[in-house]
Amino acid sequence: MNTRISSRRVAAGAATGAILLSLVYGGAAVADEIGPAAEQAPVSTDAPAAAVAQPAATDAPVEAPTQPTAEPTTGPTKQAPVEPARPAADPASAATPAPAEPEVATSQPIALADPDTTAPSIIVEVPPASPRGWYTGAVKITLAAGDPGNNLRGIVYSIDGGPEHWIVGPGGAATIETGGEHVFSAYAVDWADNRSAVATSAVNIDLAAPYVATFSQPQDSVYPLDFEVSLGYLCADDLSGVDSCYDEDRLEGMLDTSTVGEHTVDVMARDVAGNETVIPFRYSVVDDDITAPAITAVASGPHTNDEWFTGETRVEFQVHDTTEEGVSITYQVPGRWPTTVRDTRAATLIDTDGVFDITYYAEDAAGNRSEQQTITVRRDTVVPVIAHAAHDASGAPVGNGAVVAQNAEIEFGYECTDTTSGVAECSSEVQSGELLDTRDLGGHSVLLTSTDAAGNEVSVIFDYTVEEVVDPVDPGNGGEEPTDPIGGAPDQPGTAQPTPAVVTPARSTTSDDDRLASTGVEQVTPLGVLTAGMLAVGSALIAIGLRRRSAR
Repeated sequence: MNTRISSRRVAAGAATGAILLSLVYGGAAVADEIGPAAEQAPVSTDAPAAAVAQPAATDAPVEAPTQPTAEPTTGPTKQAPVEPARPAADPASAATPAPAEPEVATSQPIALADPDTTAPSIIVEVPPASPRGWYTGAVKITLAAGDPGNNLRGIVYSIDGGPEHWIVGPGGAATIETGGEHVFSAYAVDWADNRSAVATSAVNIDLAAPYVATFSQPQDSVYPLDFEVSLGYLCADDLSGVDSCYDEDRLEGMLDTSTVGEHTVDVMARDVAGNETVIPFRYSVVDDDITAPAITAVASGPHTNDEWFTGETRVEFQVHDTTEEGVSITYQVPGRWPTTVRDTRAATLIDTDGVFDITYYAEDAAGNRSEQQTITVRRDTVVPVIAHAAHDASGAPVGNGAVVAQNAEIEFGYECTDTTSGVAECSSEVQSGELLDTRDLGGHSVLLTSTDAAGNEVSVIFDYTVEEVVDPVDPGNGGEEPTDPIGGAPDQPGTAQPTPAVVTPARSTTSDDDRLASTGVEQVTPLGVLTAGMLAVGSALIAIGLRRRSAR
């Protein structure tokens, strides 16, 4: 019952809409066409799935929910055929009652459209090359594609069989920028995966100009006046090949040596692609004298070996052809401007430490120049530096000239450095990490020596004094607080200060003039010895006073 009422309401609503449209547009014909269609509108069901699941109970006519299989039994007009690809709704009539039994859904085969088997087409447009088939710059290739079914997907291209690149849509462009003989390939593809035939094009690009692979004479050659010499050359090109290679300045293959001065022969080369270049050959013509002057350099100064100088160093330059007029010597010390002396002899001083590569050459009046040569001068006038240190078991430093307790553990260490020639030798009577000898009372010393690669030597002495440890003495005054024999109050237990250590500056032995090494160590003076003696006497007097008071 609900299904029939719903169908009638839908049909009535559709008819009413048709009448209103006919009134608006001023014609009853529109209403006549829309009205029957409205009466044949699809009839909705509340539970089509249930109807499909149940079998038919009677032989009554069955309605198809997707597409009618027969004309309706009743209705004002006959329904038109439905397209196969578009399913139609149930054409139930408003006047036809729905069957009481459950409806069974039926289906009808739908005719499919013919598959797309037509391949797209492609056009590859390459700009014209030179008459010899070469390009001398980047080449831009235009691509266009079409598909009869308007189903084009895009264009795929590759260069020299490399990776494929996509252009989405009917057209685009690709550019080849590198030199070489290239093969460009492209094809079109539609959405049905139909592919056009592969279109290929040869693209030959030569970006580099030719060059002269070899000259028969060295560049910048020097020839005497009116000297007969020929010049040959060979041009080459790495891609398209040499088209022409010639010069216009020679007379029957001979160089012009009729005038003194600098000359140039221009060789013009052109390759098959059209690249052109000019390669110059340079040479000079001088007077009959073409022999360069010979020059030598010698360094002299104080030294201990053949590698390093240890004092002021003099470098002398000499031209051996002393009959040459107008000769000049040019030399340059690193860190200075070049110096030219118009003479057969010249000299310079090296007054600082370091390694110097001095360049020099000679030139005569005819312009003949010797090859530039180099003399290396090494100078080191500073002795090495010896650094030493000592510390006790607690890590407290023990300085040079310190007073230490007997059997104390004092660790010693040292290091030698040289900033110019480097340390060649570094030694000590006590090695780094070893303990100083504190078993015997009295003064002790450790000798350290170092020599650098230039032969500079230095010696340093580390002094220390070993004293006996004195135990504290009970004053024995019946519990009374002892007083300082000098008159002051006694120190509280644990607060007494130790006797100041006697610091003796290190002794240094160097060369014959007894110069000190650059280690910051000074020689012992008589005043220092006197001071140390007075301090020792004072300490002894204090100890004697304490013993006498305890005896009382």
